Amino acid sequence: MSTAFSSGLCSCLELDVGEDPHAAPGQQDFILKGLEKTGFLSGSLHLDVLKVQHHGSEHNYKREFAKRITADHYVICGNGLHDNPDPRVLDVLVQSRLGDADQQSQNPEAKNKTFHVWFNCSTTFLKREIADKQQAGQPTSKLEEAADFFAEKVEKKMNRFAADSGGRLKLHYLKDSPLVLDLA
Repeated sequence: MSTAFSSGLCSCLELDVGEDPHAAPGQQDFILKGLEKTGFLSGSLHLDVLKVQHHGSEHNYKREFAKRITADHYVICGNGLHDNPDPRVLDVLVQSRLGDADQQSQNPEAKNKTFHVWFNCSTTFLKREIADKQQAGQPTSKLEEAADFFAEKVEKKMNRFAADSGGRLKLHYLKDSPLVLDLA
């Protein structure tokens, strides 16, 4: 899939499907429908990189999507605010690659392959952000809640998944700004 196509996915799909992706109950349904209509999806699709939609919200990444669309690299842009990425989304993503037979994608390009999950955040990064805000005299309670959520519900869960993956799941957390993805 070309960069131009993937970066303009919602725009392309909006034109082709004739629906507003932001009004849809779940972006995954809209994306699957658009990919099918445009001929990019017949059965399953494997990508180099997939940006998990809407910060990993539970409303926008469901099991059917995870089983049909797989990637070598998943990028999740959620920092713990609003409880994103949702732990259930992380479960579905990992189960689509490492779970029981009924949970796993049948995509042959993903079968038994190593995959990477990239987060644009980390507890380390959030703690530094909190310290900077405290030094500037700004409120930090929301960031502190986000850091607690990210540590307990994201990093701890994902680190456990990685430890149990036999080396198939590789995790990458933002430590410094900006996030650089070295895909080599």
